Amino acid sequence: MKIIARVFITVFIINVVVLLFMIFDVFKESKINFPIDDSIEVSETPTKRDNEMYVKTHFMYTVDSLLKRNPKHAVSYITLILKDYPGVGELYLNRGIAHYRLENYEEAVNDFEKGMKEDGYESAQTLAYIGWAKAKKGERENALKYLLKAEEIQTNYGLDVARFYEQEGKTKKALEYYQKVFSVWNRDPNRMYYIDDLDKLEHKITTLKKKL
Repeated sequence: MKIIARVFITVFIINVVVLLFMIFDVFKESKINFPIDDSIEVSETPTKRDNEMYVKTHFMYTVDSLLKRNPKHAVSYITLILKDYPGVGELYLNRGIAHYRLENYEEAVNDFEKGMKEDGYESAQTLAYIGWAKAKKGERENALKYLLKAEEIQTNYGLDVARFYEQEGKTKKALEYYQKVFSVWNRDPNRMYYIDDLDKLEHKITTLKKKL
């Protein structure tokens, strides 16, 4: 009787061990042959958006600091970054600002145009920079076109148009754009936050009216 019991226990243990191995093999097989959806494409190449975010996170603080303290170093620094991230429009725009402050107006215009091309749209600020760069180069008529285009996108750049007309001695046209900006600011529910600028603009308008 004892012998039969021992044989039964031995057979039971062997069956349990075999079963465990079978379960393990099934699990292992399922891990190796886990079905993959071929319709999902996994790319290891960073997207344009990825590069823009990386540049903004890792480099733009230094770029901003150099623009304020040393535009020449800013040009060198941005140029190095552009070697690895040539498709980031913000880098060209900031290098354009650095060139503008260094009075390298031709290089500034080139960078501004590259930056807008990479971004895929025209910004009022960049158009205004191009306008003033061209004005500095003596291309006054062409400069005005860019300033007017900037004003069409954002009314505040009417101040740039007004200043340009002032430089040209066209007081009536300058007054027209100063008044346009004043009217927009004066209707703004948040105008109290820039009341000093509003007062200065009103004073400017009053002064120009006396010249007419």
